[in-house]
Amino acid sequence: MTWTRWRHRRRRSRGRRRSSARQTRPQPADDRAIYGFAEAAARRYHSATAYDRSLPKLSNVQLWEIRQDLYLRHGPEGQLASKLKIPGVEDIHIHGTQGGHLVFEDRREMLPPQFKTEEELVEVVRYYAELAGKHFDPAQPVVTLTFRDGSRLNAVMSPLSKPSMLTVRKQQLRRFLTLRSLVEKGAVPPALEALLEAAVLARLNIMISGGTGVGKTTLARVLAMLIPRGERTCVLETETELMLHELRPEDSFSFEAREANIEGAGEVSLGDLFRQAALRQRPDRVVVGEIRGDEAMEMLDAIGTGHDGTLTTIHASNPRLALGRLEGLATRSEANIAPRVVRQMVGQCVDLIVHLSNFRRDGDKVRRMARVAFVDENLEDPEGRPAVFEFCHYDVRRDDWEVDDRWGLHAPEKVQEKMEMAGLDLTHLQPKGTRA
Repeated sequence: MTWTRWRHRRRRSRGRRRSSARQTRPQPADDRAIYGFAEAAARRYHSATAYDRSLPKLSNVQLWEIRQDLYLRHGPEGQLASKLKIPGVEDIHIHGTQGGHLVFEDRREMLPPQFKTEEELVEVVRYYAELAGKHFDPAQPVVTLTFRDGSRLNAVMSPLSKPSMLTVRKQQLRRFLTLRSLVEKGAVPPALEALLEAAVLARLNIMISGGTGVGKTTLARVLAMLIPRGERTCVLETETELMLHELRPEDSFSFEAREANIEGAGEVSLGDLFRQAALRQRPDRVVVGEIRGDEAMEMLDAIGTGHDGTLTTIHASNPRLALGRLEGLATRSEANIAPRVVRQMVGQCVDLIVHLSNFRRDGDKVRRMARVAFVDENLEDPEGRPAVFEFCHYDVRRDDWEVDDRWGLHAPEKVQEKMEMAGLDLTHLQPKGTRA
């Protein structure tokens, strides 16, 4: 056999092996089946612990983590899977062909360039969009989607973005699941731990405000986990993040909004889900992942008709602006209602507002509960603006909170009534000697 013939045969053999590898490698069409296998494996283990005492029983969080790990290891991973597997990573930022960085809780690591051309980046996003049944092309240059493991991807194509941008937010369920864990981390004042727990038990309507990346979703999940067992909880989100249906599957279910398809049909907004599905499922509690649009008025209507114990988040830079933004979103969806009436509804429906912020201390970013306030209707204000009773704020210089130890005396009557109905005494929740 001549050298030339041997070399050609060798090349053909390598080509067949590469083709075989491509055929056996998981494809986007296999995504649902592989996730189903991973879920079935986790369920089989959970069932086996019922009759085999030698097997350690796992929590819902541990079972969720096992399922996601199996999926990431054996599913159609794509180019970002290796980054998603890095322990502790919170965000993945990729700036076109220029590289990017990985964000952890206490640091940021630079990423070398991941793509030689922006076309390669676009193809990766299209791959994940196909898994989610969405499109990413010049006609739809912005896409937001949720991975099977709960991570959220947002991408913007050039020339809308210069360069094309890709951000992935990784879910961190295990890190904070209890209010005590947030207190120990220094994010929540110890003096208000009992009050926040009581606020959930007493079915106060709580709104969590703050900017991007301050921990609104984390706090909302932690407070939702305090809802008593057996209370049917409906979660509404634009993208699934709270994961209550995974953490408490026995009494929680989740609705997710849907964007219109490429023909402009099929859109289902959070407002639609509120009107057509959520309340008809007869929930004891409603949790709205984030207020962004027409669901604002639907939520106020639901609270006003007896669905107390609602929990939601909203983007705003302080508590008063959060209430103003809620009013604006509600007014925008119901133009026939006078703004004064909407303001009164906000004051009547929102009981407690918790504002979160990021601060800089000694060069490090820290997340803190910045302000806490009761909200009430203000009948004396001719414009109907709600009254805000702020009783806690964070002092960045001392890295501590100033809590008015007389806040119980100023709690609105509606709050006191809800506490009494739940068998709770405000005076026992009130911290002593904490006023600055």
